[in-house]
Amino acid sequence: MTQTINSGNGCYNTQTKVTVHNHPGVAPEQPHPICHPPAGWSPSEGYDVFISYSSQDRKFAHTLAERLLADGLKIWFDEWVLKPGDPISVAVEDGLEKSRILLAILSPQFLHSEWTKVERGAAMFRDPANRTRRFIPVLYQDCKLPDMLAQYKQIDLRANAPEEYKKLLEACRQRG
Repeated sequence: MTQTINSGNGCYNTQTKVTVHNHPGVAPEQPHPICHPPAGWSPSEGYDVFISYSSQDRKFAHTLAERLLADGLKIWFDEWVLKPGDPISVAVEDGLEKSRILLAILSPQFLHSEWTKVERGAAMFRDPANRTRRFIPVLYQDCKLPDMLAQYKQIDLRANAPEEYKKLLEACRQRG
């Protein structure tokens, strides 16, 4: 069954179509898009995008992850990958290592989160010139960026502009 989800925070509103399935432990009406990854793909092959966000921005991050997944990208999103009992730091490290792109959802909460500091530090350390493994900042809310982040061209999704999402999608689809 296909269901349309309306979500947003007043600044960023979207409608997303997802397939709803019955799975043990998942309410039937709860969207569960990860159960249909691309044919023949397994997580050991890697991800296109690792989404780094503050837990306070989860709703926006989840909606964006669903859009990118619906547009054919392989997404590492903590809610979809982590299982009860998984050591979070090991899973995050593995996800970062297996992802071509770290997409950072920028907000005041992101800038104050210890987890996101570790994630973006790892991404910047492994490719400081941002050539082979990309760091893409996505501006979700107004915030004063530290110089280290301000140097990167950002995608601005604060106003829900379709052309900005198109730029993001194109950047995520580019290889090497």
